[in-house]
Amino acid sequence: MNWKCLLLLSGLGFGLSLPVFAQRSNQSDQVDSDYVADFPEIASARVGVAQRYFNFNLKSKVDPGKKVFYAPNVRGTYGIGVYYRKLGLEFSVGLPAGDRENTLFGKTKSFDFQINSYGQKLGYDVSFQSYRGFYQKNPREFDTQWSVIRGYPQRADLRALNAGLNVYYIFNQSRFSYQAAFNQTERQLRSAGSPLLLGSLFHSHLRSDSTLYPVSGATPQGIAFEDGSFNILAFAPGYVHTFVLNKDFYVSPSLFWGLALRQQAYRVDGRYQSGLDVGQKVNFRLAAGYYGRKTFAGINVVLDNNRMDLENVRLKTSGVNIKFFAGYRFNRIFSHNVQNKTLDKLLTR
Repeated sequence: MNWKCLLLLSGLGFGLSLPVFAQRSNQSDQVDSDYVADFPEIASARVGVAQRYFNFNLKSKVDPGKKVFYAPNVRGTYGIGVYYRKLGLEFSVGLPAGDRENTLFGKTKSFDFQINSYGQKLGYDVSFQSYRGFYQKNPREFDTQWSVIRGYPQRADLRALNAGLNVYYIFNQSRFSYQAAFNQTERQLRSAGSPLLLGSLFHSHLRSDSTLYPVSGATPQGIAFEDGSFNILAFAPGYVHTFVLNKDFYVSPSLFWGLALRQQAYRVDGRYQSGLDVGQKVNFRLAAGYYGRKTFAGINVVLDNNRMDLENVRLKTSGVNIKFFAGYRFNRIFSHNVQNKTLDKLLTR
């Protein structure tokens, strides 16, 4: 992806995040100040390293323990960000894989756009992931003579598209802050949690020229999956809890788990099947970090999984977003106050 695309997507993320960032300012009277507080500094700058990708696995239901994993050959992104109160703008640049990685894992062409936005009442995830070219991560599971010298089995013909939206509601808005956990634009003063409810709409499409589950003459029928298209509607209850440790450190795990209605058309053993079915939706996210007086650091992890039973094989798709960041808070820069009355009016309108 070139730099113009990255700037465009960063700007889009900025625009989509604005309404959610503004929620807290509009409803600050509902916040319990014993649990959640703003920082004295109104601005911050940060640097970060992120890894985003889509992968999947196929597990046989008739040959217990046999599972094949596929992943793309992608590198991380490096970026900088500037936040004013709860409004943020971030830019990132990805590095291409080197010759050694391309030899071992094959080449992957990818377009991966994800937004994870956190508000007082509502949060949402937007994703659009398109990949061509994967490699098999566990070849020794099916070939005991395999050696890394030979390189990983590569599937240049394999294409994947994963696009969708998660929206979730936070019930304990007065004492729990997702912004404190994931953006550090607020501070969680005391440990607190909240029930959650997630609604999800996704489309996934996998396509290849031949079976993605390694087969031999003794392989049972019903697991030679080749391609499939899936439209998924899911609802999942969840819970989140932030544990504040020694005032300046925190850990905040979240888990959603529910059922998904799935409209599908897929090919196994050369035969197409279609219809409606029910599967599972699992969304896990974890935030952890350090609130310093001026400096701060943290890690964010978001894993979004859809699980589907297809004849004698189980398919699990996963969207992954992992980010490390560190930054500095301030009120003045080069002896000038950074407060902007126009922006303040916009954020509190």
